[in-house]
Amino acid sequence: MYIYDVVNAVKRSCGTDHDERELYMWCDEVAAFLNKGQKHSPLRLVAYRGEAFFEPDEGYIKTARCGFSKGDMINIRATLPGTVNVIGERLPLYGTEYDASGFRLCFEPSAMHGIKRGGRECVITRAVTDETVCPKPYDAMYIDYMLAKLSLIRRDGEAYRKYIRAFGSRLSEYKSHMERNALDLI
Repeated sequence: MYIYDVVNAVKRSCGTDHDERELYMWCDEVAAFLNKGQKHSPLRLVAYRGEAFFEPDEGYIKTARCGFSKGDMINIRATLPGTVNVIGERLPLYGTEYDASGFRLCFEPSAMHGIKRGGRECVITRAVTDETVCPKPYDAMYIDYMLAKLSLIRRDGEAYRKYIRAFGSRLSEYKSHMERNALDLI
């Protein structure tokens, strides 16, 4: 399962308007726990908020800062007072360039079809395309863990115990699965 699917499932399940970055960080907690003893690379939660200049015919957006990398999928939202408008979702980034006037986020020109040329205030984020550390059906432990954390925040002890038990059960099943597979390799 993809991490964004986990976050969306949690949001649908409990109708939370909880900070999405924190939800992603909780997914990262599960991944770090599952990767104990191995090198763990945290999720890259890259975001830019500020003025962006769009050159759709040339296939780029110019920004003042950049933490994005070639191959990232980019979400772009224009922020106007009181509104947020989606400009692009999951646009593949072909590269970044820097010159004295700022950074260029380079896209295939066809990816920017319909976007108007000019500057505007934007929020540009990296779409999290990482997958869960464990395969199905064990990946549901991410959802259990996040629902447990949300239940704890909401001071719902009964729901917390239910979800943390489910998390523990799936974790135990996953560990057994991994041990069986390790024995099969010997």
